[in-house]
Amino acid sequence: MAIINERLKELDEEIKNAEGDISRTQILISGLPNASSISQSDVSLRIILLQNTLPNYENNLNAIMDRRSELKFSLAKAKDFKIFDAPIKPKNPVGPNKKQNVIIVGMSSLMLGVFLAFVLEFWQKSKEGEAK
Repeated sequence: MAIINERLKELDEEIKNAEGDISRTQILISGLPNASSISQSDVSLRIILLQNTLPNYENNLNAIMDRRSELKFSLAKAKDFKIFDAPIKPKNPVGPNKKQNVIIVGMSSLMLGVFLAFVLEFWQKSKEGEAK
């Protein structure tokens, strides 16, 4: 839960930054027509570029807010989590079945050996057939 709370703080900071970016962009858009040191065509171009970036900032802000809402929802769900029974350590711990493993390895080795013998015999007969 501490991790989720930390992430929520990070998302709140990201939201503040995104809102700041949006407000600065809007201020730039409204202030550019009054700039006297820039030509009118440059002002128009800059306004268009800033207006095109504004939806990206807004989409980013919405995505961050959605993530924050999801985290808050998961945090609320996590608080409802209850343990009904404590875990129990078994008296006879489960371990590998050595006898079964040895049998499986032995059968696999036998089958692999028979397969290898057939492959080698087939390979030798095909070499003899090519030589004739």
